[in-house]
Amino acid sequence: MEISLIQLISDQTMPNLLAPLAFRAAAVKEPLELVHLVTPHSARRSDDIARAAKQAQMNPTLSTEMLSAMPDIEETGRAVAQAVKQARETGRLPVVNYTGATKLMSIGAFEAARELGVPSLYVDTDRELFLDGNTGPRIDSLLGGVTFQKVGKLLNVNIIAVANGSEQVTNSRDAKPFLAFASHLLADSAAERACFNAIRDKTGLCPNGEPKHAAGWLALLERDIKLPAADDAIAAGLVRPSGKGGFRIAVDDGTRKRLVELTHGPRHDGDYRKRYAKAIGPIQFVVGFLAGGWLEVAVWDAAKQSKRFRDVRWSVDIGGKGFGEHLEEDVVAVDGVRIAYFSCKRGGAKAKLATTLEEIDARARRLGGSFTRRFLCLYVPQPPPAVERRAKELDIRIVTAHQLATPGVFDPVGAVAGDG
Repeated sequence: MEISLIQLISDQTMPNLLAPLAFRAAAVKEPLELVHLVTPHSARRSDDIARAAKQAQMNPTLSTEMLSAMPDIEETGRAVAQAVKQARETGRLPVVNYTGATKLMSIGAFEAARELGVPSLYVDTDRELFLDGNTGPRIDSLLGGVTFQKVGKLLNVNIIAVANGSEQVTNSRDAKPFLAFASHLLADSAAERACFNAIRDKTGLCPNGEPKHAAGWLALLERDIKLPAADDAIAAGLVRPSGKGGFRIAVDDGTRKRLVELTHGPRHDGDYRKRYAKAIGPIQFVVGFLAGGWLEVAVWDAAKQSKRFRDVRWSVDIGGKGFGEHLEEDVVAVDGVRIAYFSCKRGGAKAKLATTLEEIDARARRLGGSFTRRFLCLYVPQPPPAVERRAKELDIRIVTAHQLATPGVFDPVGAVAGDG
């Protein structure tokens, strides 16, 4: 019998995505019908869940029932009862997912399921369990003991991001060409310092920060820098030999040509900013990578080597409705059924780390909801105590560079060797 899954929709979309995926994992007959009870505030999340289900190779039908802004037990119960009635009239088996929304709505949905004798479930994301509501036939008779682990295999970064309002996850970089260079800097602190100084020291390429105009960026291409592990940097396409014993930023002829055109052309035409950003992007990447961005690749590699995560991605662009501007994130992955979000900072500017924690919390929640696992990965040996306290309050795990090779460093519970 085909299933009609009746769900309460709120800002936390994962419980309402995991439930239909559990039926898919159990090979329940499709198409699955999703009946979403929404409020004016949560209505847009219904479409997000349906789009995410399609990303997961499902093709559910979707119908929504608009409730009031603050539904009580009785209103929710009536809506669930009506949805159950319609499902039965069309020959479908109604199942109630009473996870999510307000407590009053959950109580109303649960009571309606119990009175009508229909199966129900609760998605316990914290304990990673699908719980039987004991309101009708056993949910195991439908799901066959499907676990979070099995459902998690159906997820990737795109699916979870779409469920939380993103329209796309794109522009993921291939980290492999940069891994040898990043690994060298991770293992050799003197080489890392020399690399950083080549960019940020008073005699470095950008001692006062990035240039403010096209001519300044163009000038960077003509300046020599000294680098450790130069062979790896050349192989990664970051620099090229200058012929004078040093190295220069490696860019293609198109980048140089665009900068020349911007330097001599008008600065106030309609698409100047777009052309400017495109022209300086490749140079910004190299400068940022040499000055600490390499740590992102080291974290990407450590996350993959841990075998804990799936779909580990470096430098992804995430955007869409509810996201405002597109955001580039350092490293993201899937941990079970959650997004794992890694923000990578070389450190040094300790006063800014507290602000960074707040930004991590906001951006991770926007990407994966409240269930996201969050990491701040630092090159500095030890963050200040105040930063550690605030990170603990926000449930952000701080990982320093020397801990990356420690077994279990990304595990969610328990201390690991090397923790300060």
